[in-house]
Amino acid sequence: TTLTLYISYVEYPHNLTMRMKGVSYSGMRMDSTHYDFKLNDIKRSKECKAEIYDGDTLIGTVEFSVKGRISAVSTGFGDDLF
Repeated sequence: TTLTLYISYVEYPHNLTMRMKGVSYSGMRMDSTHYDFKLNDIKRSKECKAEIYDGDTLIGTVEFSVKGRISAVSTGFGDDLF
C-alpha cells in the first residue's frame, strides 16, 4: 500500500516521516510538494490515523482508509451470461 501526501513546505525533505501506532514510515520525495509512504505491513482494510513529522517537529496529522489487498470488484462483465 502506498500513501501519497501533498505537503506545501518541508524544512527537511529527506527526513519526513509518518508515525502510526509506534511504527515509523519514511517519506520518499516525488517532487517539491508530494511524498510517497510505503505501508507494506498493512494488508487489511481499516481506518488509520497518523502523525507527520518534519525531522523531529510534528507538522500535522492525517486520517485515511486502507482498502485490503484482496477485494471484490463488480465490473458488470458476465452478469448477463447465466
